[in-house]
Amino acid sequence: MTMPGSIIQELHRILQRQKAAGRSAVWLSPANREVLFRPTGSAPSTRPPVAAPMPPMPPRRAQVAAAPVTPPPTPPATRTAPAKAPPAPPKPRFAGLSWDELAARMAACQDCDLSNSRSNMQFGRGATQARVMFIADYPSKEEDASNDILTGPAGELLANMIRAMSLEPGGSDPATAAYITHVLKCRLGTRRYPTQAEVRACLPCLWRQIELCQPQAIVLLGMLPLRALFDPAYTDRHRHQWLDYNGIPVMPTLHPNEILRMRQQPKAFIAEKRKAWTDLQQVMAKLGLQPPTKK
Repeated sequence: MTMPGSIIQELHRILQRQKAAGRSAVWLSPANREVLFRPTGSAPSTRPPVAAPMPPMPPRRAQVAAAPVTPPPTPPATRTAPAKAPPAPPKPRFAGLSWDELAARMAACQDCDLSNSRSNMQFGRGATQARVMFIADYPSKEEDASNDILTGPAGELLANMIRAMSLEPGGSDPATAAYITHVLKCRLGTRRYPTQAEVRACLPCLWRQIELCQPQAIVLLGMLPLRALFDPAYTDRHRHQWLDYNGIPVMPTLHPNEILRMRQQPKAFIAEKRKAWTDLQQVMAKLGLQPPTKK
């Protein structure tokens, strides 16, 4: 029978070889552990050696294949509200109104404070199916007092410019008439630029006027009509060139008052008139209009 000391020496040699081989741990049976760690002089244990527990065997492939696959739990269905249809765009305020209905509605308009300063509402003048529509900014003091859209120096200059195009300002014949109107239908009580609220109050009326007239071309007189119909950020560089409004060609040019301000400076006055006349000549070329014959 091998003595415990010999067993310990043998284990020591085995461990030295394992360490030299690079292993840092070894498995010991319960019997070896009992001999190795039993106090000196104690009797050997009379219990039978207990076999080391075996690790569980991996399942066979057939068992793995046959095992039922449990699907992941399905999250509970969440109720979603049915998508709502987008709201219909609001109709323009004067949609569907005829010329007479539109004029009557504007005559009773109280949508802004300008209704308190006017003597007469300046709706427009000319054939309702005119070839060209001229849009200015707002009625002058003279136009408001006389209830005539072509009164005063600016109105007279505009009438002469229109006649030079072989058109009749405010005429009744659709073939030769030019329809004239303003963005604002009421005069300003003081000399200032209109507010955005005042422009917004009148703009639906102008939209409907254009829709009813369906001119072959539109001439914008001054910056206010340009900014009202297109973009408040537009500047002078957007004038003197063709624009498009719902399929209608638009020529933004000078307001007659802008030309008349240069009367005391002959060269500047002629230059401003030339700018406006060049714009109107482009309108004539697009519509096939010829200058009137001199008598």
